[in-house]
Amino acid sequence: MPELQHTSPCDRCPFRRTSAPGWLGASTPEEFMHQTNQQEADMPCHMAIDYEDPQWETRQLPTAPRCAGSLVFLKNSCKRPRHNHALLEAMGAVEADTDNVFNFSHEFLEHHTRLNPRYGFSSPTGGQYPCSLVKIDKNDIPEGTRIFEIPPRPVPGNETNKDKAQDNE
Repeated sequence: MPELQHTSPCDRCPFRRTSAPGWLGASTPEEFMHQTNQQEADMPCHMAIDYEDPQWETRQLPTAPRCAGSLVFLKNSCKRPRHNHALLEAMGAVEADTDNVFNFSHEFLEHHTRLNPRYGFSSPTGGQYPCSLVKIDKNDIPEGTRIFEIPPRPVPGNETNKDKAQDNE
């Protein structure tokens, strides 16, 4: 991974407190935290990667800039990489920022997996919570964020709301 290109997280960084809940690419919030905390992964800036490219890891990852948000998050939570010396060096270029970037894993997980009243919808990657746009103030969503509704997954053995509505007709 190349040198750190920015020292503060981009506007759409998932480590920002104002990020759109659940927008983590193909990873779950738990995988994000595992990669950040346990694996000491050198995370790329998600704005520099086209995750729809099936070979993004070999084509784009080697030249993608580092995620400044993940470095600030590590600094905020007083994490120090033990095995990834390049990551430790990159952390030296960023400042802690607990106002704008999550401080601890539980804050990140809560934001990205639970119903978030501020944005009015639940995480599409949060498993048990179906994504539903209840009430949303578009001014609170970072510019350029794609918003769409993901229908709830049917639970085996239970009828869906659509089935109930058809039965009542």
